[in-house]
Amino acid sequence: MYTQYRMRLYMRSALFTALISVSAFVVLPIGMVPLTMQSLMVQFAALLLPAPYGVISILLYLFVGALGFPVFSQGRGGLAHFVGPTGGYLLGFLVANGFLQLKRSIFIRSRTMLFTGLFLHTVILLALGHVHMVAVASVGSLKAEMISMGLILPSIIKIVIGTLVLDWLIIKRRFRS
Repeated sequence: MYTQYRMRLYMRSALFTALISVSAFVVLPIGMVPLTMQSLMVQFAALLLPAPYGVISILLYLFVGALGFPVFSQGRGGLAHFVGPTGGYLLGFLVANGFLQLKRSIFIRSRTMLFTGLFLHTVILLALGHVHMVAVASVGSLKAEMISMGLILPSIIKIVIGTLVLDWLIIKRRFRS
């Protein structure tokens, strides 16, 4: 019985890996770092799957992308993306997802806590993306700041959408992990 439960969770992790991959194709090209719906799917994986299965889905996503499969934004893949301008966001998916997974039981208590969790997830993601652009990808500090500032409003919109959807799925008990 326990192995069937674990197998279902592994299958859900793989499903979320696929959802994250597909969401990479929903793109608003706003500059060097395209805006995708991946971060929203990463948040869903963190809050809809119990630990460590949300993290497993991100690890699998990053592994498949590193192998060269076209799962990153705009249908790209390969190791080069980890040192390019979007590399910090890719690694940020893992760090921010791990954070949400660790505090999952706190964040799924109310709509306010969901919003707070998604907000903190986004702050971690944007901060790691910004630092990576400046330190690793050799994007100038001013340019990186402009890119990061351009991502704030769309990120807030995604946080609100995520809060409403997750409130309906988790707090209203429509989804069981």
